[in-house]
Amino acid sequence: MKSTTRGTAAMLIYLCTIGLSIASTSDAGDWNRNQLLNPSAGQLRAEQRGRVAIYDGLYESTVDEALDTQFGRIQNMMFVRVTQTTPEGDEWTEDDCD
Repeated sequence: MKSTTRGTAAMLIYLCTIGLSIASTSDAGDWNRNQLLNPSAGQLRAEQRGRVAIYDGLYESTVDEALDTQFGRIQNMMFVRVTQTTPEGDEWTEDDCD
C-alpha cells in the first residue's frame, strides 16, 4: 500500500510539474517542438521504457525535421492536428474527424 501511495504522489508531482511547464510558455506549440527536438534525459528514459509522446498542433516542417533528425525515437512519436502549408502558402490542419 505504501508503494502505491508513493507512486500516486510521484505521479501527481510529475503532472503538476508538466502543467506548470506548459502554462509558463507563451505557446504550447513551442513547448511541443522543444520536447520533440530537444528531449530531456527523463523523456528519453521514459521512451526507452515504451512511453509514446503525442505532439499536437505542430507544423509539417517541424514533423519532417523530427523524422530526419530524431530517427531513433520515431516509434515513440505520435502527431495529431499537424498544420500543413499548400504551395500557395495557405495553411490547413487535418482534424481527423471526417
